[in-house]
Amino acid sequence: MLEEKIAKFDSFDLNGKTILIADDEFTVRFYYQEAYNDTGARLILAKNGKEAVELYQNHPEIDLVLLDARMPEKSGIVATSEILVLNPKALIFIQSASTLQEDRDVALATGCLAYIGKPINPETLLEVIQKYIK
Repeated sequence: MLEEKIAKFDSFDLNGKTILIADDEFTVRFYYQEAYNDTGARLILAKNGKEAVELYQNHPEIDLVLLDARMPEKSGIVATSEILVLNPKALIFIQSASTLQEDRDVALATGCLAYIGKPINPETLLEVIQKYIK
């Protein structure tokens, strides 16, 4: 099952792109490592929102940020706000298991460009990434 989902990423070229992914769940970070393995993207992984903001500050080459909405130490929503202070043009996506419209509205109002539901659907994620990253 995981191999089928990951195979969807194989034809997607992110060569030279750096993506910061923050999620407190090891399995989600592992999924992204496997999924992006053949895309040419460089991944920077964070375990929480606080670490994500610090990594963003230290890596100006980051092209895209994918944050889990709910993480310890600092939520993806708070991290989004802080990253946008550092770079108002940052490309930030929020991922969440929540299907509540209110949660989606808060994330988008904070300034993220997309709200992606969990479990991650590779086709949806790739469509969103293709829309913003060239």
